[in-house]
Amino acid sequence: MEKKDLVITISGPHGVGKSALAKTLSQNFGLKYTSSGEMFRREAKKLNLNLSELSELTKKDPKIDKSIDENMVDFTLNRGVIADGLLTGWLLKNKANIKIFLTAPLEVRVSRIAKRDNVSISYSKNETVNREHSEKLRFINYYDIDLDCLDVYDVILNTSLIQLDSMIQILNFMIKSYMEEN
Repeated sequence: MEKKDLVITISGPHGVGKSALAKTLSQNFGLKYTSSGEMFRREAKKLNLNLSELSELTKKDPKIDKSIDENMVDFTLNRGVIADGLLTGWLLKNKANIKIFLTAPLEVRVSRIAKRDNVSISYSKNETVNREHSEKLRFINYYDIDLDCLDVYDVILNTSLIQLDSMIQILNFMIKSYMEEN
């Protein structure tokens, strides 16, 4: 398989390292990159809201989520892409060649988010728990997607077990092998 035909998704809850892995893999394989999380954060900034406030707003107005999700799907139409986001594996389940799900314990994720966003651990935990609760309800409601169901994923990795460089080596090998065998 040529890279121009490849579609890879990286999904998982907040703070597992989706964007860091996806950006590196996109560079390693010369793939275009997009992130629904970055789209969501840009929307929050544009509306002068924090992430929890935007999550609350999306409960009342599904257009925000649906617009981001449609943009994600549209981005992959030309293939040769890596897309990271909470729902990408589900949204692209029949289109993606490789669907990766990342996980890590809540405490690890909250600590990473606090460091990334330069906020306290307690603030990060409150924001993360509220966002994830809101998302679970919304995505069941909007798409009938249960975020706890991992059946659509080809690979599930716990990012708290090894360093980012080791995780990248594993995924590089897997993607190269997939491309050689397909």
